[in-house]
Amino acid sequence: MARIGILKALFLSGLATATTNLAYSWLAMSGQSTDVFIVAVASDNFTTGLVTVALVAYLSSLCNSAYTATQYALLASLANLARIWFSATSGMMVDALDGDWAFFFLLCAIIA
Repeated sequence: MARIGILKALFLSGLATATTNLAYSWLAMSGQSTDVFIVAVASDNFTTGLVTVALVAYLSSLCNSAYTATQYALLASLANLARIWFSATSGMMVDALDGDWAFFFLLCAIIA
């Protein structure tokens, strides 16, 4: 991240995290494949770690040192707000898709 910059790292790691939804779509199409499950979970955990590091660095760079705790808490809450709202309605979305998890994760990758 230090080599390529915070914003580029944030964008690239966010893009990588979004594409891991395709691994979950692959898992939904492959049935109960343990190998595909391992690939999906491992890639999701790895890219989530990358994007979390980039997001913490970015939010930290936005904070004034005199008000760091308050500003960081507010920015982190705002950064997670969309995730909370969208995850709360994901069950209704899958129901509307007649339980098609493969298409749901494809849509998640496109939206992200």
